[in-house]
Amino acid sequence: MSKISFAIFSILFISFSLDSLASQSKLVAQASAIKQHTNCTIGAEVFEALDLYEVTCDEKGYNSLTTSSFVKFLKNAPIAKRAIPNDDRFDELWNFVPSPVGADVSAVKAWDIARGNFSGRETVVAVIDGGVDIEHEDLADNIWNNQQEIPGNNVDDDNNGYVDDINGWNVYRNMGQIEKDNHGTHVAGIIGAKGNNQIGVTGINWKTKIMGISGASGDTITVLKAYNYVLKQKKLYLESNGSKGANIVATNSSFGIDYADCNSTEYTLWNDVYEELGKVGILNVVATINNEVNVDVEGDVPSGCDSEYVISVTNTNIDNEKYQFAGFGKKSIDLGAPGTDILSTVPDDGYAFMTGTSMATPHVAGAVAFLSKLKNEKFNKIQNDDPQRSAKILKEILLNTTDSLSTLKGRTSSGGKLNLFKSTKMLLNY
Repeated sequence: MSKISFAIFSILFISFSLDSLASQSKLVAQASAIKQHTNCTIGAEVFEALDLYEVTCDEKGYNSLTTSSFVKFLKNAPIAKRAIPNDDRFDELWNFVPSPVGADVSAVKAWDIARGNFSGRETVVAVIDGGVDIEHEDLADNIWNNQQEIPGNNVDDDNNGYVDDINGWNVYRNMGQIEKDNHGTHVAGIIGAKGNNQIGVTGINWKTKIMGISGASGDTITVLKAYNYVLKQKKLYLESNGSKGANIVATNSSFGIDYADCNSTEYTLWNDVYEELGKVGILNVVATINNEVNVDVEGDVPSGCDSEYVISVTNTNIDNEKYQFAGFGKKSIDLGAPGTDILSTVPDDGYAFMTGTSMATPHVAGAVAFLSKLKNEKFNKIQNDDPQRSAKILKEILLNTTDSLSTLKGRTSSGGKLNLFKSTKMLLNY
């Protein structure tokens, strides 16, 4: 067995502490990448003050490698220097881990090029669902907090019409205390579980803020009340130049009414609401039906709504194909995203695998927030001066940068699956 020592310079990255690295300072590679690609593992601590550890390579791997050739391998390795988070179950996230068949959403490459390219603005995703466990170990740091509201004093401190809405709103009970829902917590984790905290999983957007809204329903009045809270908070943010409210850039709606027509009866109001939300720069990412159904023909609410501020999502799997029990429609459904056997957060610091278009949708909602936070002077000015236009631009970028899939061609408007890297690259070069 050959052994090489290295030093840990940060929680996320490691760099070999060897004389030969004097001219190659800060060469980095993620610990799990070493194990996966070199048959090498991290061993015992060697020298505490310098954080030196052993790397051991078995005979099958790199037992004959010299220090310089090992360093050369790392420098040219597929994921050397990549922004791989240290969350302890990251390797179970096929939706993010680079896939031989391209089933992932190219998140690692996006995280990599986005480093140092984020603006200081806070971006918020409103998760309209059964509720969110706001105290979950992997979500708590990324839960939106209403700084203008004093908890528990039973007073509407920020005069937004809602009392004690610290982290969002519970439409069901007309109060600020959000339900601790299994489905909604899973959705929230896909969007924004905290990345690189050595715990559990990571969301597609490590640092976005999640606003929990208990309001998923087939009842139009309940749903409109949920969206009304979102609209009021965004308007307050714009009117106060960011001192109040929330910079909500996307809503996630992993719920709906199967086989319903968005252009009939009361459901037309859903579409009207999406138009109003779009005017203040909010994209509404929605899940389609969990069945092999042509939504263009059979209908679905809200994925069959035709507002230009709706992004409707279907489910793809680890084989990089549309999941067999997921809706489609060349006109109604915009793109696919991973939604089959997705590991994410559930209440009481738990984690679980779930399948459905409900899991696909938050990948796209989180991507909207990710792109919204990128630093691009031209686009950032549009965000400030014309939020409505910025929402249209974001949707256009997302749909024009998908990975083409044969199982989505002619069955979605884009013909492809979310690719966060391509979207990020296009936004940075906008």
